[in-house]
Amino acid sequence: MVDLHNDPAEVHDYLASLGPAVIDFNLPHATHDAPPERADPTEPEYGRWLSRVYDAWTGASSYTHSVRILEDIVALSLGVKGSVESLGLAPADIVVVESDGSIENVDTLKAAAPGAADLGLNVFDHTFDEVANHPAIRQRRAGVAALAQECQRCPLVSVCGGGYLPHRLSAERGYRNPSVYCQDLAHLIRHVQATLPA
Repeated sequence: MVDLHNDPAEVHDYLASLGPAVIDFNLPHATHDAPPERADPTEPEYGRWLSRVYDAWTGASSYTHSVRILEDIVALSLGVKGSVESLGLAPADIVVVESDGSIENVDTLKAAAPGAADLGLNVFDHTFDEVANHPAIRQRRAGVAALAQECQRCPLVSVCGGGYLPHRLSAERGYRNPSVYCQDLAHLIRHVQATLPA
């Protein structure tokens, strides 16, 4: 989890010293009605933090681990499909089957609002074709058409994908908002793209 109170390069380097194959840096779950903590809401503090992680990760030749969010930004910027649902425009293909047989939307929606992941479906009474046709699942598979107008016009949309679905939620407009991390994602994506071959 990104924690603005800690030095990003130090956090990265410490985790890297443990020899993991993959390090994930996730943005804290937040919505427009419960925005992320920031010292200055006008600044891309999370984007700057992750940009410093990128510099630490790419600046040392001895590292062999992946940093998934950063690798996905590189891949998507170069026209390759990413690996996580939180970036890019690839159709979502994940649902959750709970131990009681209920079928739910992606489970991180539970952090966005009570009941946000509920589909009202289960493995006993419904097929996965019915799950795929549920309006909430169709929305996640609609790509750019499901995004806010400002996202559809953005030149970075193929990389950021409008941001992670839970981070777009507001009581007023549902999920048709830019991510609460829009400015951060834009800063990070531009920082990464500036290092890539033209």
